[in-house]
Amino acid sequence: MWCVVRTVNYTVKGRDYVPLDPHDALRTENYLGRLYSDGKFVGPTLMRDLSAAPRSYADVRLVSIGGILTASASIGGPNNTRRIARLHLDASGNVERADIQPSNQIYEKNWMPLSVNGEFKWIYSIDPTAILPGPLRECPFALDHLRGGAAIAFESGYLCVTHEVTEVEAGLIYLHRFVRLDNRFNVTAVSPTWVFAHHGIEFCAGLALDGSSLVLSYGVEDREAWTTRIDAKELDGIGWILPP
Repeated sequence: MWCVVRTVNYTVKGRDYVPLDPHDALRTENYLGRLYSDGKFVGPTLMRDLSAAPRSYADVRLVSIGGILTASASIGGPNNTRRIARLHLDASGNVERADIQPSNQIYEKNWMPLSVNGEFKWIYSIDPTAILPGPLRECPFALDHLRGGAAIAFESGYLCVTHEVTEVEAGLIYLHRFVRLDNRFNVTAVSPTWVFAHHGIEFCAGLALDGSSLVLSYGVEDREAWTTRIDAKELDGIGWILPP
């Protein structure tokens, strides 16, 4: 499997990003390599930005469209704005072009890229269920607080990993949920909340099906990259919440 590992030059304290060098700006580098089934990350190569206006890309999510590797990322802008871009990659994983997605919102970050019948689409939100391009769909649950995440085609529909954020005195706690959609992108079930390993910052941006296993990649406190693997059959006993 292809995998991206992000490196940064800062630490996280509460809600603040603190550069390791107080005179330095916040910076991100992404390394593309192969993730083997035994967990080894092999051949990491810096993803260079070859576009006309080089930028720093965060939260890179990979997706294969017709066998061609592409990606999405979030990009910082002026006045603390943030936008989502689709990244067009060359054979070495460098960014040849970044198509910034239009929005009238100040802050855009957690869109989920998805391959649908060989076409690139976005899951913009779960509630309402917004698939771009496409019409809005009503969600049978109150899930407007959920954010992406990652999504894949799964069984006869689609499977998403989402997160929600709770703020406590010590900082932020990320809770995750699985969300299932049918082949027409109607939400059909949502799981209870869960964490990977601890109550803190855990951000899942990668999901893939490897044989009978689901592989999830996630960051811990913006300083460690992890993967976990579960048998897809375990989802049957997760305690799905169904529409009323």
